[in-house]
Amino acid sequence: PDCFGNPTFCAAEVNCADGADNDADTVIDCPDPDCVPLPACQPKKGYYELFDTAGPVDIAGYRLTYAPDAGNANLYTWAPTGGVTAYGVTPGSGTATRALVLTDDDYEEYLFTLIGQVQLFTVPYTSLFVGSNGYVTFGTGSSSLSSDATTFFGLPQVAGLRRDLNPASGGTVTVDEFADRVAVTWNNVPQFGSTTTLNSFQIVIAATGVIDVYYLTLQSTTGITGISSGTGTVNPAETNFIP
Repeated sequence: PDCFGNPTFCAAEVNCADGADNDADTVIDCPDPDCVPLPACQPKKGYYELFDTAGPVDIAGYRLTYAPDAGNANLYTWAPTGGVTAYGVTPGSGTATRALVLTDDDYEEYLFTLIGQVQLFTVPYTSLFVGSNGYVTFGTGSSSLSSDATTFFGLPQVAGLRRDLNPASGGTVTVDEFADRVAVTWNNVPQFGSTTTLNSFQIVIAATGVIDVYYLTLQSTTGITGISSGTGTVNPAETNFIP
């Protein structure tokens, strides 16, 4: 505190997450103009739809495509395609393939060996973390079963159907990697506490950055789906993918 506002050493907000007015201009952290340009102080980027008892899951039989777009505020555009009856990648057909053994509220890292890296919100990653609860995260894994927007935007991720699922009770979770794409499939994975409420969906991330999410059977009635940048200050508005 003795140094705050010193024109030589503390003329700017030097830490934008410490709750202190480093440059003594009465504005703290992200609201300070010094901090506004930082990625962590920008609005969070992504799209999501939250399904609850008032709005049942209505995306079964669709493919959601997220295409990188540097001119878009969220860095992606999205589009739905109906009439989907099959996955984009047959589970187990990858040049490299792995059937994951996930327990309840679990995750496993998959290191890329063929594609090299994929990008999410312009950040390159050499691996992804597959969560048993219906999502893949980047940078670190998560065993969270929460399906609220705040938790969803806490990490960079792609959610097929983020819900309390339990692969230990049935179904399969498979990673298939090719030179140009990687696919993660939750096939007939039941909701926790049930062996008959089954969910089948697949996330495909291409080397080009395009993300396709295929939805076949969705018997759970709540959850969240979308893509998240995992950094920023304010969540974007909710999207209704299938009006």
